[in-house]
Amino acid sequence: MPHQFSVRVRRTLVVGAMLIAAAGCTRTTVREPQATDYDPNDENAELDFWHNLPGRSAVTNDEGLHGVLVFADGEDPTRSYDARVALLKERGWVTQGFDEPGTLAMQRGTLAKALCHVLEVKGGVMMRITDKSPRYAAKEMIYLGIMAPGTEQQVLSGLDYLGVISKAQDFQMLQEAGGTAPSRPVPSGADVQ
Repeated sequence: MPHQFSVRVRRTLVVGAMLIAAAGCTRTTVREPQATDYDPNDENAELDFWHNLPGRSAVTNDEGLHGVLVFADGEDPTRSYDARVALLKERGWVTQGFDEPGTLAMQRGTLAKALCHVLEVKGGVMMRITDKSPRYAAKEMIYLGIMAPGTEQQVLSGLDYLGVISKAQDFQMLQEAGGTAPSRPVPSGADVQ
């Protein structure tokens, strides 16, 4: 009888440990996201949106994709998360299979893919053949110095997000001014003309 009890206790502990480990691998759902459905002409709401980002421990998909549209177009013409995702899918800035909730913390790869399209970054061979997949887009953003080193699955804090958008804006201004953005190194032995 004591042996059966210890087997049950061990099984319970193992199952509990597995549940705790699985819960540790899930992404954050933000309970109180910022409003993104404000009128695009409401400058105060727009300023409040950007002003409140640095204090956020995680940027939601809704907030992040809203910010990408404002960065790219000067305004976000959509008034809902679903409309925003549909527009970005149409443009190819998020994958066609993207179906994450708006309140889920945004991953670096999602932002990187969208920014590679906005900035018209061609990237390396893998990014080109995978249509700027989040993985290779994040690697390219790191290579260009727009994102700090990390993986495409890491979530972004508000401060991180603003830093990436700021560096993307600098990169865009350099491109528009005719400056030279970092280019890929040419492999030794390559025929360069």
